[in-house]
Amino acid sequence: MGKSSFHYVVMSIRAKMLSMHDMFYGPAEPIFVKKPPTEEEKKQAAAKKEKEEYSILKLIPDYPYYYAPTPAPAPAPAKKDEKKEMKVTLKVDICCDECSEILTIAIKEVKGVKAVDCNVSKEKVVVTCAPDTSPDSVILAARSEFRKARLWADDD
Repeated sequence: MGKSSFHYVVMSIRAKMLSMHDMFYGPAEPIFVKKPPTEEEKKQAAAKKEKEEYSILKLIPDYPYYYAPTPAPAPAPAKKDEKKEMKVTLKVDICCDECSEILTIAIKEVKGVKAVDCNVSKEKVVVTCAPDTSPDSVILAARSEFRKARLWADDD
């Protein structure tokens, strides 16, 4: 065994054999006492503090009262509840993309219709239109191509 391995063995044995006092309270730790500052240190600290106060207070005097108070803005007038668009949901017996194209063309001929979204798997058609467009006109356009078109019910 080399010198370093012997030292390692001795250290590991000592680590296992602590006295009860060392185990619970540990070795005494050093205490650091701060001495009072000298006159020269006091002068340096005062000069540094004065320099900091000068630089901050001269740039922004009386902060946070530096800015003049402004009156609160007037409340915005209440806007009318104008619907920009309306959605009409239909149940139409469509089976393929070709049927959805035929239906889309027929419904887009109605005045005020903006978009038509067809879901073939659910047989659901969502029509986005202007609020003045009547749902009956949308249903009639859908029935011109697909006879059993109707409004979407919650149980569909």
